[in-house]
Amino acid sequence: MKRRTAVILSAIVAVVLGGGAALTIWLLSQPAGPEATVSAYLSALERGDGAAASALSDPRTAADAPVVFDALAGASEWITEASTGAATVDDLDASVDASFTLDGSAHSVTIGLSNASGTWLVTAPPVATVVARSTLGAGVVLGSGAGISMPFDTEESVTFALLPGVYAITAAPAGLLDGGQSITAVASVPIEIALAPTLGEAATAAAQTQLTAYLAACTKPATTVPSACGIRVPWAADLATLSGLKFRIDAAPVLALAPDGSGFAATGGVLVATATGTTDAGDEASFSYRDAEWALRGGIAFTLDELVLEVW
Repeated sequence: MKRRTAVILSAIVAVVLGGGAALTIWLLSQPAGPEATVSAYLSALERGDGAAASALSDPRTAADAPVVFDALAGASEWITEASTGAATVDDLDASVDASFTLDGSAHSVTIGLSNASGTWLVTAPPVATVVARSTLGAGVVLGSGAGISMPFDTEESVTFALLPGVYAITAAPAGLLDGGQSITAVASVPIEIALAPTLGEAATAAAQTQLTAYLAACTKPATTVPSACGIRVPWAADLATLSGLKFRIDAAPVLALAPDGSGFAATGGVLVATATGTTDAGDEASFSYRDAEWALRGGIAFTLDELVLEVW
């Protein structure tokens, strides 16, 4: 009798334990609630993981501008002391109040979510909309290091959204233009940036490299006088026909960039051109011409990566 009772009790315990295990498995298989999603989202922001924040975001994220998730890694400061409150759920939509510290100040935000896909994803992120302009350059660079380049649109401005953080904003191409701003991106606080960068030493060095290569191309042997090279060869005064030109640079023009980036001048060059052809009498002959004021002038254009000399 005792043995039978023990067997029954063992069976009851097994059922209870089995039911508990099944309940645990069922609970673990249930989708995370909105609070859990927001907690994971804030944790991603705390460690500067924009990719993780993007993975927790609904593709239909309701932001006033594209969210640049990749820029978060280059922020100079991320949020700390993040915490979440209780969720307010309305069918497939929810909102969660959250707080965090950034740049020495406490901030409170409300994050919206949707469960339309079967998983709670962020639809209303705590982003700041930024409108950036610059007097020079082809766009702006977000963050430190390699940064994220954002090209200007036709109105020479660009609008984007940043996750909470402290970001350096500089004009592109980075490294060639000096001068930028540091901004603190906080939800619902629009930011307008007007950069006024100057040409740095690296810009002059890059322009000089381009000019040197350009002058080399201009002075290759040719059968006609090259255009847009500042070269004048009065061969028609001595020859009836021109069959070839050779050049020798005695002194390269000295480059100077306009401080406002509007253009450049390369002056003071000395160039010797030797023209070969036939004279009016039909004889083959060569004549040399020396230009002691060889000069080139032009404008300056920018891409996101480089400065480009445009010779007039």
